[in-house]
Amino acid sequence: MMTPVLIFCKTKVLYDSLRGFLMGCLSIDLELIDDQSLLAVRLFSQKHIILLDMNAIDASTIELLVKVKEVLDFSPKLIFINVARNELRHKTFADAETLYLDQTLADMTKILKRSLCYEIDNNMDIELTQEKLTKREKQVLDSLIKGSSNLEISESLFVSESTVKTHLYRIFKKIGVSTRSQAIVWAQGHLYNQEQSA
Repeated sequence: MMTPVLIFCKTKVLYDSLRGFLMGCLSIDLELIDDQSLLAVRLFSQKHIILLDMNAIDASTIELLVKVKEVLDFSPKLIFINVARNELRHKTFADAETLYLDQTLADMTKILKRSLCYEIDNNMDIELTQEKLTKREKQVLDSLIKGSSNLEISESLFVSESTVKTHLYRIFKKIGVSTRSQAIVWAQGHLYNQEQSA
């Protein structure tokens, strides 16, 4: 199951444009949260990725977030967006990702991919999952990353299209995803990172 991605912002234009971009690029739905939801204890006891628009957050909200983080385990992954390069962040949020004002939506996509891959890994052993993937399943994933359709994958691997669908079904089940986009994000974050570090 995909980690929910939430956004705290004050402008509907920002929300609508990010939601459309992320849905088209990563098949991620973005949920808008308000002041009360942002500080709700229930929100911080669950796994989420939260985009925090610095234009929407004042000093008192930051202080409340600091207090909540100090009291709870604080499992959401925070990504601060619209941050000025000279803006100082509270030391409590040193582990949070940052998207600066001069960065692009492509940079946000990279940050989200890293965060999503991290969250997907939280409940599974990467090496065990990779061992479970057969050589053929890894080939199918590699073709998927290259943007190949099921028909193109079947032609390149000399198998039927229904065999490709079966491989994809098994891959999705093994790595805990439900869409091609999620599988691509997972593979980019795991198969290639592991190969590069080896």
